[in-house]
Amino acid sequence: MQYRVYAILKNGLPLLFYVIFWLLFFQINRVIFILYFQERFHEHTFFEILQIFVYSLRMDVSMAGYFSAIPLVGYLLSWFVPQLSINKRFLTVYTSMLIILVAFITVIDFNIYREWGTKINYRVFEYLFSSFKEALVSSYSSPIVFSVFIFLLLVSLGSYLFRKLMLVQLSNPVYRITLYLKLPVAILLIGICFLMIRGNVGVAPMNASMVYFSDKPLLNRTALNTEWNLIQSVLENVDNTRNPYLFFAHDKERRYWIQEVINNNRIEKSQQVSTILRVAKPNIVLIVVESFTADLIKCMGGDKEAAPHFEEWRKEGLLFSNIYAAGDRTDKGLIAIISGFPSLANRRIITENNKQERLPALSSCLKKNGYHTSFYYGGELEFSNFKSYLLSHAYERLVGKNSFAIKDMNSKWGAHDEVVLKKHLRDMRQEPQPFFSTILTLSNHEPFEIPNGKLRFGNQDNLTKFRGTAYYTDSCLNEYIQQAKKQSWYSNTLFVIVADHGHNFPKNYQTNYAVGRYRIPLLLFGGALKKEYQGQTMGKIGMQTDIPHTLLAQLGMVSTDFFWSRNLLTPTTKDFAFYAFNDGFGVVTPKQVLIFDAQNRRLIEKYSTQTPMSNTLTKEHETCEARMKTIENKMPNNVVMGSSSPLKNKLTDEKLPLVESEKYLKVGKSYFQTSFQQYLDY
Repeated sequence: MQYRVYAILKNGLPLLFYVIFWLLFFQINRVIFILYFQERFHEHTFFEILQIFVYSLRMDVSMAGYFSAIPLVGYLLSWFVPQLSINKRFLTVYTSMLIILVAFITVIDFNIYREWGTKINYRVFEYLFSSFKEALVSSYSSPIVFSVFIFLLLVSLGSYLFRKLMLVQLSNPVYRITLYLKLPVAILLIGICFLMIRGNVGVAPMNASMVYFSDKPLLNRTALNTEWNLIQSVLENVDNTRNPYLFFAHDKERRYWIQEVINNNRIEKSQQVSTILRVAKPNIVLIVVESFTADLIKCMGGDKEAAPHFEEWRKEGLLFSNIYAAGDRTDKGLIAIISGFPSLANRRIITENNKQERLPALSSCLKKNGYHTSFYYGGELEFSNFKSYLLSHAYERLVGKNSFAIKDMNSKWGAHDEVVLKKHLRDMRQEPQPFFSTILTLSNHEPFEIPNGKLRFGNQDNLTKFRGTAYYTDSCLNEYIQQAKKQSWYSNTLFVIVADHGHNFPKNYQTNYAVGRYRIPLLLFGGALKKEYQGQTMGKIGMQTDIPHTLLAQLGMVSTDFFWSRNLLTPTTKDFAFYAFNDGFGVVTPKQVLIFDAQNRRLIEKYSTQTPMSNTLTKEHETCEARMKTIENKMPNNVVMGSSSPLKNKLTDEKLPLVESEKYLKVGKSYFQTSFQQYLDY
């Protein structure tokens, strides 16, 4: 038995040393990067720079796993078919090619970072192929001789390191392993390689958040593995170099229609803005509630039992009853709420660091104005690249799954809501004011579980489980709010409760584009809210993206960076909402809902409505396909655009004027095309 274990270990040493070789080579690349840009690292401490090498290991291991996959497969095949054994020559040629490739990418990365301030990504190749002459001219400013020197240095160091570490190992004799041990050992080695590539055994696979550790972009970017980051960037954007949603041939026409709904916030100073706060610079606690659809809220025409405490909070707050989520996922909701940027249908800007870093953010604006910022979440902060986004946008303190004791890891996703909310209360006692703190809940998420397992409405199916976890979250938030009222900071605090997105439950919507899935609550309350606004409801139609501008306007910090965000408290802001699903969008106005399939270029559904409090909308009595033939390209050039009017609390089955439908379909197309183009341009 001892001999068998010894044989397995000895035969596995070449694979182990091969991984170690790549880890060392990646760190050598990183050292040279730091030396190359040493003037940019002067403001950082030695300890901060040392942390780069520690946090970078996870992504380096992942990339080493990719590079080791082919040698591993060949090595295992040789166990069963000796004629297919990998010899020194094959491994030397294979590794030498990779060393040259990595060195070449590294040199390009140095020059890209010097010019653009970003790591090498797919945009480099896009620029190269679309504008080769311009790219060639741009390269003239690069230090060619020095770049060649670095390339040769890296190739030489890599080749030397490979010879010292690997060739000696390959010269050692191969120990025989009995057949019945080969299969389980082979499966084990494949599993280890897969785990290296994936990064962990948790919910989130390897992503940039796993190496981000600082609020200083240079440190985070240095920790990234250049090759991994490039591959990820190319894969995510291989079909994203052009805008697939081109509805307008002329830019002037596109701009005309988008200005119909977002132009109002450009003239903020000339308007009378309602001031709802009694404190000039209040603390702000932004609570983003998982899947807290309007269908769970009694006062919004929803479930009468799932969120009973919300009814109490609204009596003390200002409720916006016609707000729509930007998309159907948490990452899209966070981007809309914090950065005021629309959902991109089948694209996710949060995962692309070179793009998300350029977004504006509430946290960044508030940090610049003296606020202390923090983010609380019971799950993995690395999930969907949250951590990278948060650190890139001035969140000073991040509290995630690793901040809680093992005994509190009572959910598949991490710590349940009551645990997170209690910690937030404790921490805020010591938090300097003013503060901007964001809480993202997680309990009301599949698989719909709570700590004691006793769901309020039973657990016979997912619908009742969903209602039960919603009730649990509602109860946890209520306990949190009651305790917060006892804190000294409550009187100077504005709480903002909003959902990250809607849900198909509890109404069991059968499509991903149903308008009811996107309607969510937005509630402002707390000691900082003036009494005359407490218990009030505003029926203006708006979106998650309107939150940044609305809040900043109240603080006198209006920023033109939030192009898509509008002030919901400005009278001239039009009633309008836009949401995106996979390859399509929905438009909501006081008179209608339009749902458009952007891939097939057709109107899917059209509703007529004049009610802000109900999701029971009345369809028009005609087919969408037949109507599309009359909608397209027939709008009179001299039409007078109507202003939004207060919504009436009654349903209507009247046919809408053709011009109204055509107008807002064009607005929706312009919104979709423009937002995606802005994403591409970032």
